[in-house]
Amino acid sequence: MKILSWALFSIVVAHAQALNHFSVSPKTMNAFVQKCVSVPSNEEMKAEINQMLQERQQKPNPNWKERFQSLFGKTLPTTANLKEVQLDGLKMTNLNPYDLEVISRLTMHNDASRSLWKDEYPVEQTQVNGAVKIQRKCLTSTCQSRKLEKPFDLTSFNSAPNCSDAGCAAQKIFGKEKGTKILWAYLKYGTNLSPYSDVNADSKGFDDGTLKAILAATAAVPEHLHAAAVRDSGFYRFKKGMTLAMYGDGGSTIANAAGAVFDSIDEFSFSEKVYIFTHELGHRAAYQDNDDLDDSEEWHKATGWKVRSDKSTSNKSQKGWVSGYSKTNPREDFAEVYSLYRFDPRRLKKISPERYQFMKEKVFRGIEYDQDLCKGTGELTPAPESEPTSTTTSTTTTTLRAPPAAPTNSPSPRPWRGAR
Repeated sequence: MKILSWALFSIVVAHAQALNHFSVSPKTMNAFVQKCVSVPSNEEMKAEINQMLQERQQKPNPNWKERFQSLFGKTLPTTANLKEVQLDGLKMTNLNPYDLEVISRLTMHNDASRSLWKDEYPVEQTQVNGAVKIQRKCLTSTCQSRKLEKPFDLTSFNSAPNCSDAGCAAQKIFGKEKGTKILWAYLKYGTNLSPYSDVNADSKGFDDGTLKAILAATAAVPEHLHAAAVRDSGFYRFKKGMTLAMYGDGGSTIANAAGAVFDSIDEFSFSEKVYIFTHELGHRAAYQDNDDLDDSEEWHKATGWKVRSDKSTSNKSQKGWVSGYSKTNPREDFAEVYSLYRFDPRRLKKISPERYQFMKEKVFRGIEYDQDLCKGTGELTPAPESEPTSTTTSTTTTTLRAPPAAPTNSPSPRPWRGAR
């Protein structure tokens, strides 16, 4: 798998022009949402959360113990409930270790969950009379540059009675409505939508409508793509009024495949947001089974993209384009085609049979949506055993996260431009 900077994948067009640049029309997206999207109610989510927690407490994943000990060391029990726990000041009682691990990961930077805690995320841990006090701190270069080395603090969320499960703790930390959705998404899909998931995240996180749009886009992703497109990644609302310095576009980017979502997302309707998040998941889907599908010779051959000696790309084809934005480069072409395959497959088959066939065979592995738009039809084919040859060199992180970049103040008023 090639190393890739996800932050480079972003759509940059004026909002008034954005809908003309999407591969799926607003009318088609609205029809899809009305026919196929059904986000569970909070009560339904709570019931499923309780069921998932009980199942995983009784039969955790094989690598769960290792994940738990990577956070807290080997001194805490992994099979018995903890009598009393203070996680960065948040008091919880009779807590299952699995619930502790879940809440811990939802209140830390995604970088932290993938780092060696001993060096960059030290944990001070004390035990007195069965009570466990855990204090976390971030010492990465990013935290140091932002002056965020101070200990994490969750004391403001303490209120009687103390929580004894992850569902209660999530509601206290994120709010009743948001907390349920954030925990449900993490347990069901492994996606982190917490405002704590990145040092540049806005403390208030997403509004309810955007959270639902992310969940709808995630549910539309076929199950076999979850490992590549969803699990151990997520989305976070970037600090309001700010953007990444690397863009240099005055805060115009809507979102990127690293998970950052910027102010301009507010300019879009619910169905448009579903499309935008599906586009970003399409970028991630290119890396299923460690394959660089959007940079493979097979993709270039199917689409007409050429790679120059300086690694830049060109495509002189006059046909097969699914949107204006798909002409940007092979990777954006891939994400646009991915979205069209999912939401308007018959149109894709008509515009570009080659692109349709590539998506069917290489990405969706036999699952088609031209007969059943909501659930899809077909038999899932086995994952390929070999990786396609990559023809382009890309740089930076292997963790599907954007490299640390200093946020910059955005000018006001800003030229609202879309991004994916």
